[in-house]
Amino acid sequence: MSNDVYVNSVVKCPECKRFRNPDGPCGGCAAIAARAAEVDPRCKDCGTAVGDTATRCGPCGEQRRERERVERDQVRAQILDPAVRAVILAGVGGGASLPEVCEGLGITVQRVWSAAHKLPGWARALNDALMRGRPEHLPGGAPHGSPRGYKAGCRCPECRTAKREAGHWRR
Repeated sequence: MSNDVYVNSVVKCPECKRFRNPDGPCGGCAAIAARAAEVDPRCKDCGTAVGDTATRCGPCGEQRRERERVERDQVRAQILDPAVRAVILAGVGGGASLPEVCEGLGITVQRVWSAAHKLPGWARALNDALMRGRPEHLPGGAPHGSPRGYKAGCRCPECRTAKREAGHWRR
């Protein structure tokens, strides 16, 4: 008990660093020991022996990684349909604004940016389309690559970067 550290009428166990009532025994050390005893050093899928820190053997782990990769690809495909992405790229690359294209498709601009965040390859394609379709002259004479360009409605990568670097993002 002399090794215990008191903090506001509770005791911090020196072994497991959990707080407990000063009058009772430490349940943390017992819980940690019980969990350690429950660990079975066998593969979850096939039952072959594995190391203390592994939960699957090499072949089963590889199969799981492949299965999860396929599942992630399926989820990514559902984020924004590839046909819809193609229409967005064509519209924005042709000079239409992103909100106009999204309104025509019945989706939100936020959904497009979310998809761009989750699909890096498509984000690059969207940035290229935004660069191709951006207006040469912005309203009010605002230059591209400036926060004023972003305020004028341009969403090209240069104007977005300038706005971000100027610290004008609001959340």
